[in-house]
Amino acid sequence: MGGMVGLWGASSIIDSVQYASATFGVSSASGTATIASVDMSRTLCVSANGVNYTNDDGTFGPGYTLARIKLTNATTVTAENFTSGSTYTNAAGAFIISFRPGVIKLIQRGTVSGSAAALGISLTAVNRAKTIVLVGGITANTLGAWNVPTGSMREFGVYGYFTSDTAFQFEKASAVYITNVNYEVVEFF
Repeated sequence: MGGMVGLWGASSIIDSVQYASATFGVSSASGTATIASVDMSRTLCVSANGVNYTNDDGTFGPGYTLARIKLTNATTVTAENFTSGSTYTNAAGAFIISFRPGVIKLIQRGTVSGSAAALGISLTAVNRAKTIVLVGGITANTLGAWNVPTGSMREFGVYGYFTSDTAFQFEKASAVYITNVNYEVVEFF
């Protein structure tokens, strides 16, 4: 064993990795997948992205075809898009990574939603030098077709930054559509 991992008496800081995939779309805006039980205080849900995967001819826009995914509870992963009604099936996947005790200090999860160009979230104070933010997907209520140049893709180009130890902000190019962003703020020891 090398490095700090040897101090834990383990060969890895990772306890387990699972893959979860959920399908949805024709009659529902969400779907779930069951995983082996995890300790949510030390488990991350890392998006493997989600998108319509069956014969999309471009007539359904990103409101139907992009997905967000999150760890809902110790045994459930939920995938969502903005709306149901697509005639196609969507799928979203994620890696569920559980760490050994003593690696993750705090995880703050949620979804921020709004039509403003800046979407802020309030946090329990974190040490920004030891904190990362993971995005579990982005959806917006733009239902225009992919093949129509409506400019709606601007709603998916978000970026984020800390504004203080207790606040994080996502920004996007326009304030036209309602955008939803799943996030996990992860502070390490």
